[in-house]
Amino acid sequence: MGVYEEEQYPFLRWEKTIIRAAVDESVPLLGVCLGAQLIAATLGAPVYHGPVKEIGWSPISITPHGQVDSLLGYLPENATVFQWHGDGFDLPSGAIRLASSVNYETQAFRLGKNIYALQFHLEVTPRMIERWIDARSKDLAQAPYVSPEKIRADTQSYAATLKYYGERFLTEFVRRAMRTDKGKTEGSHAKA
Repeated sequence: MGVYEEEQYPFLRWEKTIIRAAVDESVPLLGVCLGAQLIAATLGAPVYHGPVKEIGWSPISITPHGQVDSLLGYLPENATVFQWHGDGFDLPSGAIRLASSVNYETQAFRLGKNIYALQFHLEVTPRMIERWIDARSKDLAQAPYVSPEKIRADTQSYAATLKYYGERFLTEFVRRAMRTDKGKTEGSHAKA
């Protein structure tokens, strides 16, 4: 589904409302793939069909801002990650681009300190990838340049490194979110 398909998927309106509230309240927020597209759209950036579907393992480039970011800065400048999307988005106003690829200028961005949007997947496991291959044959049929066999072979090569990237990113994101929440709680006690 795409963020622009609200008529077909009415819950997307609610998703955008929740995202807007989280942004307005400075609640830590992480969007992955469709979630990143929803954050971008909620922040006023265009979301559109991209030039190609990125399905499988592909390289991204970590920008100079991304290289010093506390959540993504440990990735190499050119990292291989898992992708499964055909839409892209522009960089929202005020956001910082953290990663890009040959086909999509914005692969990751951060707004402020606590809002992250990743077009790629750091959270997938080999088992999840296998399920996606089985369940999403329609996506694969629309992208004849994508080979399930190549995805499986690449998964053998890259999954362990992706697991490290994902665990490190998510651990730091949760730590940061907890610090943010603790600061809000302490601030409310000080006012009482």
